[in-house]
Amino acid sequence: MTVETTEGWALAPDIAWARTAGGQAAVMTLEAGQPLLLSASGDVIWDILVGGRTPEDDLVADPPAPLSTTDVTVQVAEAFGLAPADVAADVHAFLEMLEAHGVLVRMTTA
Repeated sequence: MTVETTEGWALAPDIAWARTAGGQAAVMTLEAGQPLLLSASGDVIWDILVGGRTPEDDLVADPPAPLSTTDVTVQVAEAFGLAPADVAADVHAFLEMLEAHGVLVRMTTA
């Protein structure tokens, strides 16, 4: 019997984020304390990851549900009017970059 697994992403538990005056998301781990300022396309991906929440929402709400790489890719493609195959590599690379900075955690579900 073969069990199929799905790669997914969840926000790390020790992060903080805010919006700059220009609307860009700045994210960081509380341990590192160095914010990562996201690009316009990065903001789109971040909004998907946080489920459209604001930083203020995150102070009082439960964490958003983890999303699969496929879910994120499809939503990014829809946001830009592109095919998922056209954005898949860039989305995956961005998710891995957020993981390297400690703000995302990779999950595997069966």
